[in-house]
Amino acid sequence: MNYFVWDVYFKGEGFAYCEKMNGINDTNIVSLLTGKKLENPLPDITAESFSRGSIGDIFGWAAGLVASEKIKKHLEGENVQFIPVKILSSDLKYYLANFLSAVECIDKKKSTIEYYNSNPDYIEKIRKLVLLSEIDESLQAFRILERPDVVLVCEKMKNQLQRISKSAGVFTPTEKFKIGYF
Repeated sequence: MNYFVWDVYFKGEGFAYCEKMNGINDTNIVSLLTGKKLENPLPDITAESFSRGSIGDIFGWAAGLVASEKIKKHLEGENVQFIPVKILSSDLKYYLANFLSAVECIDKKKSTIEYYNSNPDYIEKIRKLVLLSEIDESLQAFRILERPDVVLVCEKMKNQLQRISKSAGVFTPTEKFKIGYF
């Protein structure tokens, strides 16, 4: 099965990026970045300022993907926690998508990766990403266990998201994905 890294649009790509979000504390941000479920009561989050560009069905923020109602409907049932986000300039419904499934899926022999010196359980840099062939095919969207800020989607999910939205984010084939190398 083919997988893609699902990412947000960045400044300069014609779509807005959230630059300021209020109502969420540092503990919740760490939970969002690592795929840990936020407990009730959920924070009352407001997206207050954006970079130039239009707000798509996906927009980025420091702690992850923020999805429109349309995208949320396609992710329901995929072990994703949705935290409502109020947009000051809009009545549209958006949600922080907290992907709760994390999978040890990297073929460490075939990939080119570097771990953090301070935390050798987590990957700092990926130059070449090769996935294991035994990934549970029922998972359509999940995090990489050793790099939990990276979300993968299967080709079927990518195609569905692109079919329903012209602004569903950026999908990079795993073999072309790099992080930490500039």
